[in-house]
Amino acid sequence: MKINLKDYVNSFEDFPQKGITFRDISPIFQNIDVLNHVVKEMYNLIKDYDADYLCGIDSRGFLIASPLAIYSKIPLLLIRKKGKLPPPTIEEGYDLEYGDSFLEISKSVNLINKKVIIIDDVVATGGTAVASIKLLEKLRANIVNLSFLINLTNIPKKNKLITKKIKFLISY
Repeated sequence: MKINLKDYVNSFEDFPQKGITFRDISPIFQNIDVLNHVVKEMYNLIKDYDADYLCGIDSRGFLIASPLAIYSKIPLLLIRKKGKLPPPTIEEGYDLEYGDSFLEISKSVNLINKKVIIIDDVVATGGTAVASIKLLEKLRANIVNLSFLINLTNIPKKNKLITKKIKFLISY
């Protein structure tokens, strides 16, 4: 069965505010065959990097990174929104398409020279991805790849993101 992933992504105009098109990936998780397809296709994006860790970004990135970690047998680290991890943590601010926030990661994880792959659902401006890159660089990790389910091509990306190895399954 050939799966067109765009058939399982709902689009909502002017949500959460006017001018934004929200891409809802919920239908992917409502069909186990489609979810299995996504995990296998995401694995194909990362399999050649011999990563030590996957890093899922809070919160929808967790939905993809968790089954991907199991499938790939690569341990998973969580990059969380501020206040969701016990100390000690480090934080990094970022701008969203429609606001700003902070991300955190545990300071207790030894990532020195470890190969990591950042996993998230959507890359828009790249604000959360760049904040994640900065967090991981503070811990001296070697970021070998960033993989996303969706790339929003009509939104300019942050400069630091352009220089990284980015892969994705679908574009809008």
